[in-house]
Amino acid sequence: PPSQIQEMPQARLTSNTVKKPAPAQQATNQKDGLKAWIVFLGGGLAYCMAMCARTSFGVAVPWADHRFGLSSAQLAVFIMGQLAVYAAAQIPVGLLLDRYGSRKVLTCGLIIVGLGQLALAQAHTFPTALAARALVGAGDATAFIGVVRFLPAWFSASRVPLLTQITNVGGQIGQVISAFPVVWWLHDYGWSTSFNLVALAVFMAAVSTAVLVRDDPSGTKAPVAQTESVRRSMGAVLRNRATWVGWMIHATAAFPFNVIALMWGSAWMRQGMHLSDTVSATMLSLEGLFLVAAGIPAGIISGRWPRRRLQTCLAAYAISVLTWVVGLALSPSAAAALIVIIGAAIGSCVGALGFDIVREYTQRSRWGVAIGTVNTGGFVSSIIAVELVGLILDLRGGARTGSDFIVAFGAMGVIIALLVVGLLIVSRRLHPQVVIPQES
Repeated sequence: PPSQIQEMPQARLTSNTVKKPAPAQQATNQKDGLKAWIVFLGGGLAYCMAMCARTSFGVAVPWADHRFGLSSAQLAVFIMGQLAVYAAAQIPVGLLLDRYGSRKVLTCGLIIVGLGQLALAQAHTFPTALAARALVGAGDATAFIGVVRFLPAWFSASRVPLLTQITNVGGQIGQVISAFPVVWWLHDYGWSTSFNLVALAVFMAAVSTAVLVRDDPSGTKAPVAQTESVRRSMGAVLRNRATWVGWMIHATAAFPFNVIALMWGSAWMRQGMHLSDTVSATMLSLEGLFLVAAGIPAGIISGRWPRRRLQTCLAAYAISVLTWVVGLALSPSAAAALIVIIGAAIGSCVGALGFDIVREYTQRSRWGVAIGTVNTGGFVSSIIAVELVGLILDLRGGARTGSDFIVAFGAMGVIIALLVVGLLIVSRRLHPQVVIPQES
């Protein structure tokens, strides 16, 4: 391993080792078992419902138009504010995960998400609704990294990259829930009842998380940095260059997908392409399914060929850009929308490889902080992209025509180019460090 990244040496068994396994060894022997999968199911359900709450506003943008009477840039502030809170909470949440474990943090996070959805259901003014979405962002910040944090305690190292991708499956199921049931509820029951129902589902997920999730097989929390100061823990993570490689990977991968899923996808298809509600909801759900289909191979590649992680990311970004260009160049149709959505999913599927890199080159006691730091990348870039699209739509008159969206989406190419250049610069000197994983 690199000299600046030190890992705790592991004890080796000798001929004098007693036959009765120590607690840590017993915990290791329980990895990959039935109980591990039950815990994983509980965490996946938590992320599923957090993702449903995260994307529920995106499918409700046309209804928000009528309820709040806002411009495109103001509507984008809803998602920008939510993602800003999400990104700002990542490092504090990581510190909490390292000290209190995933079970407590995930459960509290879901309760906060549910409260945010209840507040949004009753909101009639822009500031009130914005505060409600900020609550959703704060609670949602615990979901993904809370699950990723406990995976290595329950599963063998070779399975963790694939399971990180499978965790995304739970999130995409949540997106499907927001794309279909939530849209149906909005049509049939209106704004308040729809978001109250989402809140109820989130509270039920909080209960299941408290019941099913455990931090490690021994029944106690995994070793955490309770004696290490926040300053020292943060300093070690920020000085670790692998952290910034992971950050760049996640930042480049996540934002095109989030622009479609969280904010502008429904408006683009319904207003810019004049597709029906059913077709646009189907396309948004397919985006999640395509992410699942692309994410599983990406997880397998990450686990089996860690030396190819950087090349895998660059190939996915190139395919994503190509499909966006082709889809936007075609005449408005469901087929054109599908091509863009496929591209967004392919580009996004490699974002989790940033977590695989940083986890392998960070002490276990700092995993929460390291994963949280990497996870800010995609949401910082998403905030910029979502607002950029909204500003361009307003500058072009606010009609949100098909050509308006082509220009607005095309401007995101500047963000992609800057981030890819940044990734190449950061990884060039670190190439031997970030592609050769440590033995666990």
